[in-house]
Amino acid sequence: MDTKYIFMDLDGTLRGIPDNIVTQATREGMQKARDNGHKLFLCTGRNLPKLEEVKDLPLDGIVGGAGTIVTVGDEIIYDVGIEGDEFWRVYGMMRACGLICDVETTWCTYIDMEILDFFDARKKEADAKGVPSFDGRKIFEKELETGRVKPMSMYQGEPVHKIGFSAWHRRDVYPFRDVYGKDYRIVFYDGMMGKTDLDDEEMTSGEINPFRFDKGQGCRVAVEYFGGDMKDSIGFGDSMNDYEMIEACAVGVVMENGEQGLKDIADVIAGEAGKEGVLHEFERMGLI
Repeated sequence: MDTKYIFMDLDGTLRGIPDNIVTQATREGMQKARDNGHKLFLCTGRNLPKLEEVKDLPLDGIVGGAGTIVTVGDEIIYDVGIEGDEFWRVYGMMRACGLICDVETTWCTYIDMEILDFFDARKKEADAKGVPSFDGRKIFEKELETGRVKPMSMYQGEPVHKIGFSAWHRRDVYPFRDVYGKDYRIVFYDGMMGKTDLDDEEMTSGEINPFRFDKGQGCRVAVEYFGGDMKDSIGFGDSMNDYEMIEACAVGVVMENGEQGLKDIADVIAGEAGKEGVLHEFERMGLI
């Protein structure tokens, strides 16, 4: 078999939500695929510091920051983002809409400190409904101690790969969408959590990034680096922020737990992320 270039989203694809575990069997399967000559990449919206917890995975590289950072081994081969006046216009509009922002750069994430109140409110809401939740405040405060996350007041003007948002009401995002929707991709995380009964009055979160940057472009950069061809690429994803990756790769694989909008363009529907769906698809495709 020719060398395949395999791009895998992390959360909801390579590992289930909310357990966040890449099983040992999956790790071993990934290594076998590499031993067979295939190239493996994470393809995620996260920046590099947010991937410290999975740096021991058997990979050839990372497509991070929703396609704006590409690494091979320890080398950064591609690094783009928005900056200067463009960034401040976009960020200013988001803040004017009442959105709480987390601004991701290559090595740090800067966050509006109102996020603490948002985390507290979201956990209280989840507890009242009796649904699983996480202590966002505790996680955030721990991240502040590491220096990987800093208050927005410390932002120094670095190129920005994407801007996450937390909104007290889903409708708060719509004025931003009306102004910037032609140039910026807006992804809500509701669907990633399996939520379908969307309410404009409910709290929500998501991310925005320019249409000119996407995971598909990051995949092409990685394949070109190795002198390969996208006809030999395979993409695994689950949410709408994987859309361009699934579209760009020769074979687009969407997890059973994935969003319907992504399944609509899939070539293959794999098993669930939490049940080693990627591993079983590796086996079915003959990659291992």
